[in-house]
Amino acid sequence: MSVAGLDVGTTGCKCSVYTDGGELLKEAYREYDFPADCGQRELDAAVIWECVQEVIREAAQVPDPLKAIGVASMGEAAVLLDEKDEPLCRPILYFDPRGQEQIDRVVCAVGIERLREITWMEPQKIYTITKIMWEADRDPQILNRARHLLLMQDYIVYMLSGIAQIDYTLATRTYAFDMKRLTWSREILDACGIPERLWSRCVPTGTAAGPVRPEVAERLGVPEDLLIVTGAHDQPAALIGNGVLNEGLGSDSTGTNECITTVFESRNHPDYIGHTQLTSVPFLRDGLFTTAVFSFTGGGMLKWYREQFGKYERQIARERGIGYYDRMEELIPGEPTELLVYPYFLGKGAPDMNPRARACILGLTMETKAEEIYRALMEGVSYEIRMGLDYLKEKGIEIRELRATGGGARSAAWLQIKADVYGVPVHTMKVQEGGNLACAMLAAIAAGLYPDIETAAAQFIHVDQTFLPDPERKAFYDRQYQRYRSLVSVINDIYQ
Repeated sequence: MSVAGLDVGTTGCKCSVYTDGGELLKEAYREYDFPADCGQRELDAAVIWECVQEVIREAAQVPDPLKAIGVASMGEAAVLLDEKDEPLCRPILYFDPRGQEQIDRVVCAVGIERLREITWMEPQKIYTITKIMWEADRDPQILNRARHLLLMQDYIVYMLSGIAQIDYTLATRTYAFDMKRLTWSREILDACGIPERLWSRCVPTGTAAGPVRPEVAERLGVPEDLLIVTGAHDQPAALIGNGVLNEGLGSDSTGTNECITTVFESRNHPDYIGHTQLTSVPFLRDGLFTTAVFSFTGGGMLKWYREQFGKYERQIARERGIGYYDRMEELIPGEPTELLVYPYFLGKGAPDMNPRARACILGLTMETKAEEIYRALMEGVSYEIRMGLDYLKEKGIEIRELRATGGGARSAAWLQIKADVYGVPVHTMKVQEGGNLACAMLAAIAAGLYPDIETAAAQFIHVDQTFLPDPERKAFYDRQYQRYRSLVSVINDIYQ
């Protein structure tokens, strides 16, 4: 018997199938090929659904019958479906500049203090409601024609099972979720003009939706009793997949962006909830919450560097039959740089978000080498994230150990930089795709194969390598970090 985890990301989707004992059997991945007019800030839900079907069909070809599949996804981006389940609009990504006028209207209608009381978050244009309001402003009839409003997790769960449900961790990314009542806020939805009938039912992480639709099962070649399970938002999913279930641990997820997520017990930090710029998200059991600090750019900066400056090295990598990033790992210097990179290619992330901030590279000389800039991009993101970790520590939430996941966990150079900059051990995991692993574990629990998450984690999750801080490099980075931090406010003021 086997279980699967499906992670629907911004640029691609991956399905991973495991034995019920936690052994990886097979994986399949598809990168989305969106129409050119999608640009860099929109998705195409129909393309995503086709890719999801392809990866499930491919990954499900294993000897052990597939019993259940859990689904995680990125946050914010949502699609409206008509009565025939056809998309009425394209999902707009969180960093798209549209939505400021719309969130301003919500703040004016509800009041900022009341919004904080309901959502435990600061109003920002990144959230789902602002993008859907923008669509309604563009086409005043679109909400009347719509039958469902779905983020990518509940979109895929719905297309697979016919059940529209969304877990609490992803529902918080809409800015329409009442954190005390654990359901949609009618007060906010009325201010937005978005009917409550369109939204999926809010459920705890790991809730089974039901069996796969018969016609979908036939098309994908999976058992008709395959159980479809609602997983989590991708960052909380990575927490589960890395075994971060108690205070003191953190999950470092490096994909397009960079995010460190941790957990805390509300009884230990009663003043944190509702009194911070960061989110507090219900997680797994009553009284347990997640919170996160992030940079809008992480691995995305290395992709930018590859596309703009990496043509020569890409050619060498192709000739040698290795990956581009493996080639760059060979080239980058082993010692820290004196460059300061402010990674605000898409604005400044949490805890003190500033969408107008722009990236800067300071300290360039005529002797600066290309590979130094490449390393400095990694260092800059790490300085930025350390500011968030310091903020958490000031609030009493201290991370003493990190577990790394995502594409960045394949870079030994970057993992060592993080250990040196943060001053804590950084572990890689036997399974690096924590979101997929988490969803497989949640699927196994929903199918009755394990009694709880702790029991499943003991079977599925194992540490691989450990990167310890080097005292000399840490001392150098401590000095650089203070320089970095001293100029953040200046850059914010320039672009405010």
